[in-house]
Amino acid sequence: AEHVERDCGVCKYVENAEENRIQLVFQGKPPEKTRKILKENGFRWSRRNTAWQRQLNPQGKRAADYVIGLLLKEEEPVS
Repeated sequence: AEHVERDCGVCKYVENAEENRIQLVFQGKPPEKTRKILKENGFRWSRRNTAWQRQLNPQGKRAADYVIGLLLKEEEPVS
């Protein structure tokens, strides 16, 4: 497996093969609502890696895509 990084707008998505983790990296501390969504989808805060992370596997990838999708929807302006 290789190291993958991409900017998703709301956060940086990282597949850290060395740590065997999917990591979501935010600028600063995310709001309470975002932290709740992360926790509900299996992500835990890693002080050592300064990232919200969970195991790098197909379920983790799906969870990351789902969380990012939710967060992007929340950012859309209401018209």
